[in-house]
Amino acid sequence: MTHIKTIKAKIMHIWYTLRMNIHTQTYILPVELSDSRMDLILEIINTISKNPPKLVISFQKNITISPAGYAVFMCILDSATEHNVTLIFKNLDKKNHTHQKINQLNTQQSSTKGFLNIAEMNYVTSTQINWAKISSIAPEMISKIEEKFLSPLGENRLWNIQLVLNELMQNAVDHSTSERYFIYAGISNNNFEFGVLDRGVSIPSKLEAKYSEDSDQAYLEKSLQNKIGTRRNRVGGLGLFYLFENIKEEKGKLVIISRHGQLRRHFGARKIISTKTKYPLRGCWCFAKIPLVKK
Repeated sequence: MTHIKTIKAKIMHIWYTLRMNIHTQTYILPVELSDSRMDLILEIINTISKNPPKLVISFQKNITISPAGYAVFMCILDSATEHNVTLIFKNLDKKNHTHQKINQLNTQQSSTKGFLNIAEMNYVTSTQINWAKISSIAPEMISKIEEKFLSPLGENRLWNIQLVLNELMQNAVDHSTSERYFIYAGISNNNFEFGVLDRGVSIPSKLEAKYSEDSDQAYLEKSLQNKIGTRRNRVGGLGLFYLFENIKEEKGKLVIISRHGQLRRHFGARKIISTKTKYPLRGCWCFAKIPLVKK
């Protein structure tokens, strides 16, 4: 009798596992999670917005999560909390510190069923600073960048980066009206990368109240122009214009994603990609990258 019960229990376990696998979407992260492969990330966030009870994310191929990639993942965690979706992580590397940090946050979030304490999402290592903020700019982030990266960047480049980040943070607070947003800066693959990611009102949604363009990517292009902004009665701020000019001067890379628009500019290779994304993004993600050694 005990033997029969054991067999029945195993059958029920197998049936339950198969049933869960059928109804639970699984996504496999790329080898490097960074500011590339955004179609996959946007698909994950889009799936979360449909309120599935669970979603599986596999780390089986992932080796590296860049500073930008960590900020992206914080947006995923926030989105999962907002839509009450349980994230199940598989194939985590126990030796990968970033994997373990993200897993720890996800475990906390799953147990509390609420938004993580913003300070708990901060992540600082020898090569990166990831910071999270609520409803105000983060002057402490600017100070930390100076302390950690003055030597590899030099005073002039550091000043420009601090100025750009300050403007982008101000944009996230004032224009996107995003309550929580994420800032990052760090060294990855011989580049210095930095940016701001928010989940507020998108750039096209704000600009279309004042301007008329035929696509979201056209709105992103317009946002990079001097004195273009979302204010109805006066010229706009300089956040994205400063970002554009700084990255152009450094022959770096710039990525901006908002709503259905995606703009990628690689100034060193004189390459421009302006496309419609397959899935929409609520808010605005600005990614910047400059080579540590000037060409």
